[in-house]
Amino acid sequence: MCLGVLLIACSCASKDVIIDLGERVRNILQRVHEDVIVEVELEDNLGSVREKLLSLSRTCDSIAVFLLSLSDGRRSIVESIIRDVRSNVKKEVALVTITDYVQDLAMLASQLVVLNIKDLMYKLSDNPVVKTTGDIGVVFEIETNIDMSSILSKVHGSKDIIVDDIRVLTYIDTRNLRPGTRVYLEEDIERFSFNPDSIVVVAAHIEPLRRITTLVNQGIKPALIIATPPCLSREEVELKRGILRLDVPAVVTAGFRGGVHVAGTILNTILSVRC
Repeated sequence: MCLGVLLIACSCASKDVIIDLGERVRNILQRVHEDVIVEVELEDNLGSVREKLLSLSRTCDSIAVFLLSLSDGRRSIVESIIRDVRSNVKKEVALVTITDYVQDLAMLASQLVVLNIKDLMYKLSDNPVVKTTGDIGVVFEIETNIDMSSILSKVHGSKDIIVDDIRVLTYIDTRNLRPGTRVYLEEDIERFSFNPDSIVVVAAHIEPLRRITTLVNQGIKPALIIATPPCLSREEVELKRGILRLDVPAVVTAGFRGGVHVAGTILNTILSVRC
């Protein structure tokens, strides 16, 4: 089943921003849905909106239109276009309003779950992070800077695991730990350190991410960074997202969500399937 998504943003957004958003939504959804088409447009180009919506209706089985910070007037016009397309193609088009597309990408993506797309729901409910946390939304916040097969290759020979919170270990199946694996608790948050080629897990504190960034830029590189501390500010979210830009494999929760349960589940999943 093909899922089509059309993102329509207010004219205050630049084209580059909305294109980047579309790519992020596409990457997020492809983790749980193989066939996804994402189109983007600004509210000033309503003619193009109609054309893209008709194109999606010819190709996709389910369609969702996201209105990102549109004015009431523009929203009314888009609603009229959607009604017209619905009557012509005889296909349901879901409409979702998002008030802040920059601050809440995860909420935008997780709204798709509400559309009763059965196979998407099934894949989400079977996700190990969802099983552990009970939170479907957190799945949409997990981002990597490298594909999973490459991550597994990088951590193949790692013997050391460094964590910032001992509770991470409660989510690890000890059968997934290879003989000789050493697990260390780094209690000095401000002077967080690690051995090269180790697996570094920051699950509860933001501050170690500053130290890790400095060390990586100095050439001290772990095999993998898992960064899922919950955030209280936009600055903290950006610090966490900055880990993805380092020249090191990384898995992060790229929004406000996170915690030891998320980090532990991600780590356990990687350990259970690494080659």
